Amino acid sequence: MDTITVSLVQDEDFFVSHCLEYDIASQGKSRQEALDNIKEAVSLFLEVASPDEIERRLARRPYYPPRSPRKVGGRLMPRA
Repeated sequence: MDTITVSLVQDEDFFVSHCLEYDIASQGKSRQEALDNIKEAVSLFLEVASPDEIERRLARRPYYPPRSPRKVGGRLMPRA
């Protein structure tokens, strides 16, 4: 797999990165560090995981976190 989907969320002093396809998470003090760390974590997982484990994780439907609401006219509205 050449491309992965990553959710990146700021959590107080850290950025949390989550690879949706393999359900692997990491973090970093900056956006770039969090992205570099998740790339490394996925790479290490792919080196040691059995083909069955990789297939099992890829077969699951990935979880896409809801986008944060936005204010429209003073009211919170879900993002489209």
